[in-house]
Amino acid sequence: MKNPPSFGLAVIAAAAGAIASMPAQSGPITVSQTVRLNTLMQQGASSNLQFDLSSFLAGQGFTPAEVVSGQVSVFGFSEASYAAPQADPYGYNQQTSQSGSHNGWYSYYVQGHSYCSWWNGCYYSGGYYAWAAYTIYDYTETSDRDIRHTDTVADRLQFTVGATTVSDTADTRSSSEGVYSGLIYDATYYDNCWNGNCSYRTVYHRERNVYSAVYGDLQAVALLDNDALADLRGDGILSVGLGAPAGQFMLNSISFDLMVQHPPPQVLRPTGNGAANDVPEPHSLALVGLALAVALGAGSLLRRRRDAQ
Repeated sequence: MKNPPSFGLAVIAAAAGAIASMPAQSGPITVSQTVRLNTLMQQGASSNLQFDLSSFLAGQGFTPAEVVSGQVSVFGFSEASYAAPQADPYGYNQQTSQSGSHNGWYSYYVQGHSYCSWWNGCYYSGGYYAWAAYTIYDYTETSDRDIRHTDTVADRLQFTVGATTVSDTADTRSSSEGVYSGLIYDATYYDNCWNGNCSYRTVYHRERNVYSAVYGDLQAVALLDNDALADLRGDGILSVGLGAPAGQFMLNSISFDLMVQHPPPQVLRPTGNGAANDVPEPHSLALVGLALAVALGAGSLLRRRRDAQ
């Protein structure tokens, strides 16, 4: 006798067909694009840029309307921008040393005198001026001074997207000192002059460059708020305002990290009157699992009935 058709197998086949026909559900993914700017931003400058992201999204298989969230990141770098060098006053580390000597001359008066002898009689020698030498010591005076190159401005990057404004300020500080130069002649002075004789004081100085600056990377990140999402979803163009409230810096790049997702698929389910309504397809296999369980139970019942006949 032929075995009756297995209801369990039919249900399993139907359940398998339901599994095979269920479209795969893809979750949100993140797509990114970076635009190189390489623009010098100076203090007080501002710019409103329009970024057309529709072509980029189309290349990824999405439309602007499918952007669910995202963020904008702006990158820059603040380099040291030194003001005009400022020289410290002379006198730091001042030293004086003897450098040599020379002769000075002075005159003095020799009194006249009389001289008498019995064989020559008397005669008179008049007074006169004579010159004598003496030693005058000379000196060298040296001092150091710093030539200062400073950048005390903490450069600041700022940008606005939607209703959100964010900023970042350079905060890396550095200082360095160069080596001293050789002696630089300044002047020669005459000290302790007497009778036209003076001590020579020759003045020199040394210099070194001293640097002090605030610099460093700049990075600011803003999440896309409702205004920004509406701006982007409308026509695929996102407006970003860029500015330099303080100092100057190189604006390197801007990056867009967008989370996108296709809308969930819709299936048609017949109604009682033969029409079909759009309803979301189930997002789990719970119903299919239940069908499989019923099918397996029904198959077991049929086998017991066949064995009893």
